[in-house]
Amino acid sequence: MRLVVPKDHLSAMDGLTLEIIDEDIADVVGEVRFEKAVGRHVTLYGRYKGIVQSHEECVAFVKGVETVLDYMIG
Repeated sequence: MRLVVPKDHLSAMDGLTLEIIDEDIADVVGEVRFEKAVGRHVTLYGRYKGIVQSHEECVAFVKGVETVLDYMIG
């Protein structure tokens, strides 16, 4: 499992959604949705959800979920 979070921009528009891809299976496994007043809503596999403020926090959340799932599977 290699989850990739697309780089976002500080000027991201409210409501913009970016896809999170698992490079191992070349499929969309989640999304990052921007909401100006709140932050970034991250969803993975329709089950793991979080709200973060920065791109770095978003990557940390995604990598944390990836690590836990890798541990559970392996």
